[in-house]
Amino acid sequence: MNEDGTHVEKKYMQKFSGNFIFASLNSCRGYNKSRRDDIQSLIYIMVYLLNNSNLPWSEFHKIFKNGNYEFNDYLRKRLDIKYTKDFFKLSPKSLRDIIKRVLTLQFDEEPPYDTICDKLRQEISKEIPIDQNNQANNH
Repeated sequence: MNEDGTHVEKKYMQKFSGNFIFASLNSCRGYNKSRRDDIQSLIYIMVYLLNNSNLPWSEFHKIFKNGNYEFNDYLRKRLDIKYTKDFFKLSPKSLRDIIKRVLTLQFDEEPPYDTICDKLRQEISKEIPIDQNNQANNH
């Protein structure tokens, strides 16, 4: 958001910025980032941590090991629909609706923060019982 509360304009950027492993699809396409991209990156980080530091594209350096590839080759390969499908397979089933929603957000659309937070709280509370003071119970 701009200082005046308006949304930044969508622009095609000359250079990639960010962490390749956790970069949103739109960032890989070369566009500046918005709120949707932050949420997408957060989801990638969560799934990465849940899968022993693995995402379908986290081993790209091995694919391109013996060739003369440019970074843009990595970006193009990362956009292949196969990797998004493989990402869904790695993702917890309980988060797939959120992932689909975030992947379809428009550049200037506000992410459904309340829905995302509520869903995450529900899923976490299934694993870690939370007492009324919002602190994890010691078991």
